[in-house]
Amino acid sequence: MTHVALAVMWLLHYLPLALLAPIGRALGLVGYALARERRRVGLTNVRLCFPALSDAQRRRLIRRHFQAFARAILERSILWWSSKERILRIVQIEGLEHWQAHAGSPVIWLVPHFVGLDMAGSRLAAEWRAASMYSHQKNATLDAVLYKGRTRFVMPRLVSRPNTGKLSWFM
Repeated sequence: MTHVALAVMWLLHYLPLALLAPIGRALGLVGYALARERRRVGLTNVRLCFPALSDAQRRRLIRRHFQAFARAILERSILWWSSKERILRIVQIEGLEHWQAHAGSPVIWLVPHFVGLDMAGSRLAAEWRAASMYSHQKNATLDAVLYKGRTRFVMPRLVSRPNTGKLSWFM
């Protein structure tokens, strides 16, 4: 099944972002409807973190997250298989002058987990060497595609925490 899903994603990378985005949002709504356990966890987390929100506001926030998450998954097809030029064109970095002001010094970039992580990382790695956290996937085929997608332009220093609980560097 992994090979079929990856083949579909490979085909999706040919679509324009303006078409890929609504497809991802629609799939997110399907995920919201079907993934009851993930929806429950999300609603619980939002309730605990934002007790002032109403139930309707919490549901709307989680529904929007499902949409953004599904869209981000489909957009990974662009990151993994589109040209470097396309990625440079569609992924914009704002405030780059702040980073460039510290050229030659270590800088930590904080990016949102799940949704924006790979987009920002792939865009940065298209031009600059960096270090990134990397979690090995249980599925070897998916792990290989993720690894290749993250290392195809400039080889970053990837930091992983294997089952030993210790950090390890690999290239």
